Amino acid sequence: MSQDLGAPISSSGPNDSADGPGAQLIDYVRRGYSFSGRERNCAYMNLGDGTFADVSGVSGIDFPDDSRAVGQVDWDFDGDVDLWISNRNGPQLRLLRNDICDASGNLRLRLRGTESNRDAIGARVTIGNGEDTRVQTVRAGDGYLTQSSKWLNFANCPDVRQIIVRWPNGRNETFSIDAEPGGHFSLVEGSGTAEAWEPPVRASSPDRSSGENKIGKSVSRTISVVGLPMPTLPLEPLEQDTANSNEAETKGPLLLTLWASWCAPCIEELSAWHQQIDKFQAAGIDVLALSVDGLDGKKSTREDAKRTAERLDLAIPVAAATEEAIERLQLVHDYLFSLKQPLPLPVSFLLDAEHRVLAVYKGSVAPEQVTADLKLQDATYAIKRDATTPFHGRWAGQPRTLTLGPFVLDLIKTGALVEASKYVQVNQIRFAKAELLTLVVQLGMEHLKAGNKQLAEQHFDMARKIEPKTVGPEIQQGKHWESVGDFQAARESYEAAVRRGNGSLQAANNLAWLLATAADESVRDADRAVTLATAAAKATKGHHPGILDTLATSLANQERWDEAVELSRRAETLARQLKMFHLADDIADRTELFAAQEKFTQQAAN
Repeated sequence: MSQDLGAPISSSGPNDSADGPGAQLIDYVRRGYSFSGRERNCAYMNLGDGTFADVSGVSGIDFPDDSRAVGQVDWDFDGDVDLWISNRNGPQLRLLRNDICDASGNLRLRLRGTESNRDAIGARVTIGNGEDTRVQTVRAGDGYLTQSSKWLNFANCPDVRQIIVRWPNGRNETFSIDAEPGGHFSLVEGSGTAEAWEPPVRASSPDRSSGENKIGKSVSRTISVVGLPMPTLPLEPLEQDTANSNEAETKGPLLLTLWASWCAPCIEELSAWHQQIDKFQAAGIDVLALSVDGLDGKKSTREDAKRTAERLDLAIPVAAATEEAIERLQLVHDYLFSLKQPLPLPVSFLLDAEHRVLAVYKGSVAPEQVTADLKLQDATYAIKRDATTPFHGRWAGQPRTLTLGPFVLDLIKTGALVEASKYVQVNQIRFAKAELLTLVVQLGMEHLKAGNKQLAEQHFDMARKIEPKTVGPEIQQGKHWESVGDFQAARESYEAAVRRGNGSLQAANNLAWLLATAADESVRDADRAVTLATAAAKATKGHHPGILDTLATSLANQERWDEAVELSRRAETLARQLKMFHLADDIADRTELFAAQEKFTQQAAN
């Protein structure tokens, strides 16, 4: 198979491919897989006699999260230690507030150096008498990915009157407490007196932004800033003998919900919508309820959905979702949330006037919330972004902009080639030129593999209109014919690519490789292969292992064994330096062949 030179010379190799270990790891993350086997967090209490007691459950810390770091801080200034825990999975941050007991007798100390470093990092504090002496050290951080508070907390110290500090410079200093013991104190190096410190007034809970779901009982409400166009959803009526319908025919804003006859929250939501249908109508929102009965594994049928709809006497249009529709809605969810988890019931998608996803509701949602969210359809990116968060705040940077390419690739993976082609055609303006060109060529290839040459050629023509100088269609066609063993057709495609390519290294390299290695002897041309590969190697100054491999293989085909072995070894070394290990291993195998004065020939397709 021809060498693929599409990646830059600095590529890290196959591990970055769409099917490599890196992609698999990302897929596991998106599916919510646990990195720790869903092992619960643990907490142990020091009993003071050299033993510890497991208090994970009673402390409330035993969440089955993939936790990574824990920071200690008196977050609410009540005198005890609270915990912030960060997780790899959601929720990515937890605050565990310590409200178990009275902390009025706890002693909280903050040190400030004057001769030592200002934060007194390394200072050692000793309190108590000989029978109950406790020591703590000021640290800059002592945990994985953690920076805890520099306040030192000594629990249950109501009678402490003196504190001994050994500063980082080695000098000992004794501090006296003149105020009532317990509470917060500041220890300044050289002062000798512990000064009482007054915590700031506790702020009330932050005001919720417009992102809060004030109305209804929605478990989760997410405003989409991406504006992902909804793909066509193949639907069927509940009555089997009625002609098929299609969601895409609906014009204007649309609220699309999934429900089932056995889902009590779904029935409650549909009943509420039925009673308040006028609110949707006033806002110009069409509503469509898609039943998953018959697809849900609950042994329910469309007839169950039909009877439920008749019993409720719904004024809302009802249809039956197909497996293709559910699969595409799942793709929409996975793309928007970057998380591959099954859709819950009920779940609703609010589409704007152009049928772009504006909001996703997991759980019940009230009409007032939906109509309020529709007003965001013409809002700026910043307003939509702020509406996605539960609290106001400052942004450290702009979130990365999502492109539609990955969504199209997901459609292709499900076999929805016609829908993927339609999606790209309708939304051309949403793609950058390079991304559009790549997708169109790939769609052409997928149609070619599926045996639809007419649709394939339509996509290749579209690619040439997007970029008249592109040789992508010819190269991809050549690779396809080569993979199925039609070496003559592959040569014709590569020859066309070379003619159109204006010096395309990919086209020259692929043609040279084919002429040197084709299983069909009538296609091979050793002399031309060497000419093409030599020119490509010269153009890259001998710095591309794939091209050097092609040249070495071409030289071996001319039985120039010593040159082939030397060049092949150079190619392998360069490939390993660039971490292109799969290519390096393949080159090493060919080097052994050349050393044994054997040519490399592609295997004919079965």
